[in-house]
Amino acid sequence: MRFQIKNVKINAGTLKRSLSAEILKSSNIKKEAFKIAEKRAQDAKDEMLKAFEASPITREIDAGAENTVNFSKNLMGIGYGEGSLFGFIGFDQSDNPMQLVREYLNASGKIFKTPKTIKSAGQIYYQYKVEIPNVKNLEAMTPMPWEGGRSWIRAIERGISGLGYYILSNSPSSRSTQGVQASRKLRNATYRPTKYISNIVNAYAKYLQTGKKSKLKK
Repeated sequence: MRFQIKNVKINAGTLKRSLSAEILKSSNIKKEAFKIAEKRAQDAKDEMLKAFEASPITREIDAGAENTVNFSKNLMGIGYGEGSLFGFIGFDQSDNPMQLVREYLNASGKIFKTPKTIKSAGQIYYQYKVEIPNVKNLEAMTPMPWEGGRSWIRAIERGISGLGYYILSNSPSSRSTQGVQASRKLRNATYRPTKYISNIVNAYAKYLQTGKKSKLKK
């Protein structure tokens, strides 16, 4: 699958003295700079993938139709064991919605070997481009199973209506075999929007640019 991505730039490091044009052309210096940049790019990608897998939202949806516990705590007002994000969003029981997201994130992280050289205040910077995930593209790839055009990733972050009508049921009319929408409101329950993929991708970009990890809420 071909993924469309955008670029972010990182500084591989700063040389502490002015260098002549001849030295700048040295392949050894560029090799060492690239090693530094490559390591940061890999470390940042590893952290992104770790954050994705550790997210309660990822784990809850990955658990599939058999899990009825909302351990992400996004479904406010329903009892323990009365439903999960997988069923509330309405995935089919055979769906594996996280696999496509996982593949997309794994395909990101390419670092381009040729740097841009920047001279500033007697210092020289090598700047490299790294491919990072594009949240808009991810949203286009993840339509709601019951609502064409709207992304379930975007819905997780912006909000999903109808929780007060949701009831745990293995009715044949349930795609997930986990729940259905009742004809009348059953409870005062609300969905809690949570920054999810956008936070993970933003933390990845920040790590690339600064070398510092961001602590994400779980």
